Amino acid sequence: SSGINAEYGDTLQQQFHIFITPNNNNNPFVNRLCVDWIEITRLRRVCFILVRLGECNFSFQMQQQTNNEGDVITTTTPSSSSSSSSSSSKKRKQSQQVEVQIPPTPTCPLCLFQSPVFFSIQFKRYFFSCPQCSLVFVHPQHHVSPTAEKHRYSTHNNDKLDQRYVNFLMPAVLELIERVTALHGAKFDDIRGLDYGCGPSPTLSYLLKEQGIPHVDDYDPYFYPSSQIDSIVIPFKKEDGPSDIILTQTTTPTDFPSSSQSTTTESTLITDDNLPPLSTIKPLYDFITCTETAEHFYVPYIDWRKLTHTSLLKRNGGVLVVMTSLLYNDEQFENWAYLRDVTHVSLYRPKTMEYIAKDLGLELIWPVERKNIAAFIIR
Repeated sequence: SSGINAEYGDTLQQQFHIFITPNNNNNPFVNRLCVDWIEITRLRRVCFILVRLGECNFSFQMQQQTNNEGDVITTTTPSSSSSSSSSSSKKRKQSQQVEVQIPPTPTCPLCLFQSPVFFSIQFKRYFFSCPQCSLVFVHPQHHVSPTAEKHRYSTHNNDKLDQRYVNFLMPAVLELIERVTALHGAKFDDIRGLDYGCGPSPTLSYLLKEQGIPHVDDYDPYFYPSSQIDSIVIPFKKEDGPSDIILTQTTTPTDFPSSSQSTTTESTLITDDNLPPLSTIKPLYDFITCTETAEHFYVPYIDWRKLTHTSLLKRNGGVLVVMTSLLYNDEQFENWAYLRDVTHVSLYRPKTMEYIAKDLGLELIWPVERKNIAAFIIR
């Protein structure tokens, strides 16, 4: 055989010409696997496995270029095949150029910077990177609908009966107890906490209660909503952006932007003048936990301010513990498993956490040997 010519591509991704030559032409599994499993991020790994098994010979190369304005990606994909089919493959077209129009650059949803830069295309989604706060985020056109998002969360096998999930959360539990003990002592009877984004099966609050903290509430906009939390209005300063545009204020499920909706709405600018005096607000909680939730924030500018809002988290000793996988090195991005979840839309570098701490006036503590956890203290 001269090889299988499999074309993969659509309007949102480059088109690739791939030549795979099975050594055993009578093996239908190999033929089906070669064609059906060709995805941009899995391509090299799948074919590498096949080559190691001796089932096929494969080579692949991709190059990307942008024009001077950075709006069009031109992809050149030289195609090749096995040595047995090299003579015939030379007769094939060696390259193809496909122009893909990048959508309009969105505003950074964390710092509201107006000019993020295009970063990558993974799993048919456009990712942008903000040079001001270092957030990597998905273009709003790829946000899933509320129904799809809730369904995705419902399929998570995360509950207190899953020992692997319990072990996964324990570093956050221990970090929270360590910070609360240092600030408030070892007696937890009067300590109140909130698990922000608990999901359909609250687990972290259960683990904290097992550790002796009896008063922990659960919040999730889909499964454990709270009118008090959902009704918090976050003010926007005029220097944060155009005065006639504000980001969506609420995180209730009906207002989550879908792929056909914009994350901005025209409205009157909300300022501190619309809010009650801080002296009239009594904070509810001594600590807040946010585990595997921050990556789901469509508009982190709002959610991070909710997490530290004066009506929720106490001043002078309030503790916020956040767990989310961090992008420590940009080289890991292409093969980062975190990208497989379509609801992961806001991805953080360590510098992003540093920006958040500085912007909100928090003390940032990096726990020793507790990867992907950041602790914030309100002084």
